[in-house]
Formats: sequence, structure tokens, C-alpha cells
Amino acid sequence: MKLDAIFQSLQVENQQDIIQLLQYVIVSIELEEEEEGDMRNGATQRFEIMQPDMVSQALRSYIEARKEREAGIPVKVASRVDKERERKEILDGDYWNKMANILPPMHECLWNALLDGLGLYNNELDRREKLIEETDSLQLQNTELKMLLQQYLDAQVNQELLQPPVQMLALN
Repeated sequence: MKLDAIFQSLQVENQQDIIQLLQYVIVSIELEEEEEGDMRNGATQRFEIMQPDMVSQALRSYIEARKEREAGIPVKVASRVDKERERKEILDGDYWNKMANILPPMHECLWNALLDGLGLYNNELDRREKLIEETDSLQLQNTELKMLLQQYLDAQVNQELLQPPVQMLALN
């Protein structure tokens, strides 16, 4: 049912029209195969259906060619190799155009702002890392000084003094 509706909209009425339509939709690829035994090369053809995103373009070409045939305008018949080359060029051009414009300008601006923000955040994290290292170093130094002070306060010399430093510290 759906196929009949498609054929009707494309004005495909007989087998010859179907064959002409297939010439626009099917791509033939020549493959070179090396036969075992002797070293000569043979070429074979493999047929593939074109990429889904190119079907609408192929159908437009078919419809334009059909209109030209019906109007009596001679249709330029190109060889299969030329058609394939043209299709590949169209596919390559479309692909690279899509890749060049993959991000809309608004998204590109957003990504640039994100990159700048993450750069600032990275700088802040680096600064914090240095401060943490400095704090750890100061805490270690403080612990060492406390131990040294405790050694001085516990020394026997302090006990022999008239007023030991421990008593002076206790008054404050």
C-alpha cells in the first residue's frame, strides 16, 4: 500500500520507470579481486543502495529528468562512473559543509565562555593547592617548634633556676 502511494507520487507506472528510478538510487561499486592461482586482477561490480540522507536528492534528480524527458528536452546521459563521481563529490561537499558548521554560533559562544570559566576555575584550584601545601608546611614547622620548646622547658637546667620558665609561662 505504501509502496503504491510512493510510486504514484513519483509517477512510476511500469517496469521501465522502476528501472530508471533504480539507476538514481542504486550505486554500483567496482571491486578489484585477485584470483588465487594466477596473479591477474579481475573487476567485479557490487551494488549498494545509497545513503538515506541522499535519497531525497536522488529522487529530485529522477523527477527533474522525467520532466525533461516528458517535455522533449534531450536528457544528458552520463556514464555510471561520472554519476558515481558526481555523487561522491556531492557527498564529500555536503559532509565537509556540515562539519564546518557543526556548531551554531550561539553554541560556539557558549563553549568559549565555558572554556574561559573552566580556565579561571583551574587557576583558582592551583592557587588553593599551593595554599594547602603552604599550610601543611607551616603545621609541620609548628609541630617541630612545639617539640623543641617542650624539650627546652623539660631540660634539667630550668629546674636549677630561681624562677624556672615554666612558672613564668603559667602566670601569663
